[in-house]
Amino acid sequence: MSATICILIGIGIQSIFSLNYMKYHILKETRDTFYSRNIGYYNVVQWINKNLTSSDRILTPIRYLNYLIEVPYFYLKDSSQILIDTDSLAGSEKIYNQLKSQNITHLINWANHSDILVDSGLFNEFMRFNTVSFQSRTLSDTTNELATLQIIHKDK
Repeated sequence: MSATICILIGIGIQSIFSLNYMKYHILKETRDTFYSRNIGYYNVVQWINKNLTSSDRILTPIRYLNYLIEVPYFYLKDSSQILIDTDSLAGSEKIYNQLKSQNITHLINWANHSDILVDSGLFNEFMRFNTVSFQSRTLSDTTNELATLQIIHKDK
């Protein structure tokens, strides 16, 4: 009897967390609508895929966007790569040269690093997006954010 109750409770909980995906199928939502409801920064990805080309290269610290970006990108995870030195921005010119050596043309929300590169004149703020980020994939805890896309300063 207790096993049956546990199984029913498990099925009930699974059903609650499956509602989002059932909604996608029942309402026949488009992929863009579904992603917009479930993936943070998706409007930034849409703009990138629509407006940038294979000659551009995006630097992104947001891993889950890698699966959606259709132009070349460089995933920046501070602790697992050494091609771009992220420990200190005392030498922003050094980081700029490292970005250029990786053919980076645009940056997405690279914490304070983006601001320092813009302030030093090495990158320009290019676009701002009002976007949503999800703090929890399970509980749909969202936060409204301002995402920025910076572009490399071509004259340097």
